[in-house]
Amino acid sequence: GGAAAGALIAMLVLLAMVFLVAMSNRARDEALQLERHAYDVTLLSRSIEASISRSEAALGRFVLDEDTRTSGNIYYEQWNLAARQIRQLEQFVASDPAQRKRVAELKTHFQDLGQQFANVARIAAGQSGDYGIGYYYGATRSPAGPALHSKLREIADSERESLQQRMQQTKVFSARADQLTNYLSWLGILVGIGAIFLGLVAVQAIRQ
Repeated sequence: GGAAAGALIAMLVLLAMVFLVAMSNRARDEALQLERHAYDVTLLSRSIEASISRSEAALGRFVLDEDTRTSGNIYYEQWNLAARQIRQLEQFVASDPAQRKRVAELKTHFQDLGQQFANVARIAAGQSGDYGIGYYYGATRSPAGPALHSKLREIADSERESLQQRMQQTKVFSARADQLTNYLSWLGILVGIGAIFLGLVAVQAIRQ
């Protein structure tokens, strides 16, 4: 009876350790997934800012050379790329109310600046000469541009802070999972030794 009770207790402890290890590994995997998500959002916000800057630079060249096949085409492609990236960013932050609000404000600034750039592009496409340059400088001095870049940096900064917190969580969960795995290994060794001992006791009992 004592041998059976000892085996039962050892089995229950072993199952509990296995459950704790599984829970720790799952928490670590979730923290790693959130860490990758925060990194993706930060990288995407930087890519959006780069696309907008390239589009703005191409529009400036388009105003000067009025060549729709080169600079005009680059402006159009980069601006559309930024629009697609913003839609992707919106999907990434759909589960975060604060970031979702920032992206909604970002889209408003993007649309305002895009309307002004589109007017400049139409004037440049009409080969109006210096007339388009004045419109371009007016668009670049619009409050929508600084507000747009400021909102992108705000989104990136928020994700960067979240990334640091999640990296710390990942580190904690990884250490806990490794520690529990070590405990489980030692417990497995003890259970094996106990099983051998109980086997010897059972053989002795049968002989008696």
